[in-house]
Amino acid sequence: MSISDRQWAIAQALFDRFIDRGNARLGGSAFRKGERVQDLVHSYRQDFLDDAAAVMAIVDPRLVAFEARAKAAERALVGLTPDGSEFYRRNPDRLSESEFIVDVSACLTHIHDTRERTRQSLVEANRSRAEAVSELRSARFRHEQATRCAGCGERKHTPLRVDDMGGYVCLTCIDTRLHELLAKEEEAA
Repeated sequence: MSISDRQWAIAQALFDRFIDRGNARLGGSAFRKGERVQDLVHSYRQDFLDDAAAVMAIVDPRLVAFEARAKAAERALVGLTPDGSEFYRRNPDRLSESEFIVDVSACLTHIHDTRERTRQSLVEANRSRAEAVSELRSARFRHEQATRCAGCGERKHTPLRVDDMGGYVCLTCIDTRLHELLAKEEEAA
């Protein structure tokens, strides 16, 4: 079984941590700080390499899954934005296979702005709809309520009242009749 550079690096990190913990104890550690894992006796070295392999077995699948989720999120993010160079920037990692990477902040800003404009247009459409429904109801109410006045004979949309004889009388006729009655009372007084 070949040992990768990554496995050696993890084994060295575990070994350094082991030395730090040992030095924190009263007796100290049998190993010196800065000692290399490769220089250890085979049995000790193999223990640290086995531990490194166990760490890699746990971390690597999670890392692969995380990278897959990140790529899927990037594809979804690019799918939500229109094609355009403003959503890409040059990759600072010169060793990377891709020259350009998605500018996540520009994509998120674009998506946020688009959603805000959509929300505003929905609010405006709902407001216009509410006004139209209100106007329609008002027109229907005026049409349904329009009745011929028993006093003046005109077809009126104003609120009507029932008079003594059971006919509908408009407010104008009621007001006229009240003024006539008040004038008679004033003459009598």
